[in-house]
Amino acid sequence: YMKIIFHSFMTQKLSWAEEATTEFVKKINHHVPIDYKIIKSKNFSRDDKVKKIKKEEELILKKIELKDYLVLFDETGYDFKNSIEFSQKLFAVFENSASTVHFLIGGAYGVSDTIKNRAHLKVKLSSLTMNHHVAQIMALEQIYRAIMIKNNKPYHNE
Repeated sequence: YMKIIFHSFMTQKLSWAEEATTEFVKKINHHVPIDYKIIKSKNFSRDDKVKKIKKEEELILKKIELKDYLVLFDETGYDFKNSIEFSQKLFAVFENSASTVHFLIGGAYGVSDTIKNRAHLKVKLSSLTMNHHVAQIMALEQIYRAIMIKNNKPYHNE
């Protein structure tokens, strides 16, 4: 039994991002149960980014138990050489470590060191900086791609 819980911080709703997110959640759910959770995050001024990161840390720690396996998408994370390697790692986690895997996309200013240290696996999506809505869609697409690779389904082209 495998299950994904995908957490994402949200300060504003964007229809294009919601549509893409809904589409990938539906596609993933067809193969692996996924629970997509929005964590409401208050707006803070740029000067208060430390407060925002701390508040978001409190919110995420309420949602993830100590025993839970956490994958954090973070710019300082492991840079997989390709989607096949990511797929192999993801399914090794499911088979060896946890039946439920929590994924987290941080907020606009990233996440605290506490959250970074709490994560079992940190994954770098890109060397480029991107809006967290784009990062979320990219992460969901890669999770879906990993599932398709594992199941030998046509989606991933070599």
